[in-house]
Amino acid sequence: MATITQLSELYGLTPRAIRFYEERGLVESGRDMFNRRLYDMDARERLRAIAELRRAGLGLEEIETILSLEDGEARHAQILDALDRRRAQLEGDLNVLRVAIDRYQGQTQRVAA
Repeated sequence: MATITQLSELYGLTPRAIRFYEERGLVESGRDMFNRRLYDMDARERLRAIAELRRAGLGLEEIETILSLEDGEARHAQILDALDRRRAQLEGDLNVLRVAIDRYQGQTQRVAA
């Protein structure tokens, strides 16, 4: 069992974010005798996945959909599909950025000449 503070430090999430994910039903906690939240291994794994997928740029609704699937091949396939879509989006954004950089570098070189 882990406390909200421990998980916050472990996964780089704020306690507020963890409570928010709990309010949304993405993770469950128990309580100790002092009414502090305690998270079991399943909750810890879900929080790890949420933190990882959020850092990868996935939206919370998409993560909710993924986590609603039973553990196993279907969930892993959905995660890979979502990450692949995110990668394609980032590659497209990167191409737009490269074109803009090339355009403005060219203008800078012409102005300097």
